Amino acid sequence: MKIAIACDHGGYDLKTELSAWLTEQGHQVEDFGCFNRDSCDYADFAGPAARAVAAGRCERGIVICTTGIGVSITANKVRGVRCALCSEPWSAEMTRRHNDANMLALGAGVVGPLMARQVVQSFLTHDFEGGYPADTEKILQQIGSDPLISGVTFSGGEPFCQAAALCELGERVRALGKNIVVYSGYTFEELLEKGKTEPDVLCLLRLCDLLIDGRYVESLRDLSLQFRGSSNQRLIDLKKEFAEPS
Repeated sequence: MKIAIACDHGGYDLKTELSAWLTEQGHQVEDFGCFNRDSCDYADFAGPAARAVAAGRCERGIVICTTGIGVSITANKVRGVRCALCSEPWSAEMTRRHNDANMLALGAGVVGPLMARQVVQSFLTHDFEGGYPADTEKILQQIGSDPLISGVTFSGGEPFCQAAALCELGERVRALGKNIVVYSGYTFEELLEKGKTEPDVLCLLRLCDLLIDGRYVESLRDLSLQFRGSSNQRLIDLKKEFAEPS
């Protein structure tokens, strides 16, 4: 497995230890720094490691600072990253099985080298179990009863690969007077073409208010864009696209 690893000065010794151990275990380690104990900013190293995981260049990531808190916050700011701060093996196992975490944060001031190895081993060993059943009625009741919730977002995986189920859910969200935003790795044009043979795809497009389309492209990354990670992605007003001509 190819693993991204990064730290600040507080996590340097533990990172060095884990990098050597992971290499001995047969993993390929890409080290994003830091490379000595000089004081530094954890975001300068945890950020690039997280982006490597989000882009698919590395399968998993490990980020380390003194508490693990700062690096976990930094990593989770990158779209597509699910970073969990763990200090014992059971949490590492559960975050893989239930949350599909793809990055692990460790606090070098919290766990020693032997415990860190156990946590990392647990994190790398377990697979995602596909989530857990949720009570749709309870979720809809919560959405409908909270005046601060103006709408929902369909994202994660690929919503248009489960369009039929989301159409059913979307119609009920609409009945509550809420708006719907949807993210897709497909472009709008690809979805329209897909909708010619898969009516549920077109149904879902018509139910939603806003589409953020296209895959995230690391080389086009732009942090100034609202709701998007890279400049190829677009914000498409679906109500306008499907409006009847006057």
